[in-house]
Amino acid sequence: MYLLRKSREREILLHVDEAQRSSGKDQHIAPLLDNFEDDREPNLEFFVMPLMRSYYALPFEAVSEVLDFYNQLLEVRSMLPSPTFS
Repeated sequence: MYLLRKSREREILLHVDEAQRSSGKDQHIAPLLDNFEDDREPNLEFFVMPLMRSYYALPFEAVSEVLDFYNQLLEVRSMLPSPTFS
């Protein structure tokens, strides 16, 4: 993935990654493995994240995956600051 070096998304990604590393808590995001700049494109920064699943894979292969998915959704929903977000 690549982002502009002066983008808000880049700041958020780096902040959440640092918070996840320092706290040891799962933030429900893919870990950031590496980031680097391209000499040819000084405005871009590339981020390396693990491949979580194949693009062509079925969304869920087992009931436990469905349950885990909904548990994570409810956990994240409970952490949201505004009840108007749904």
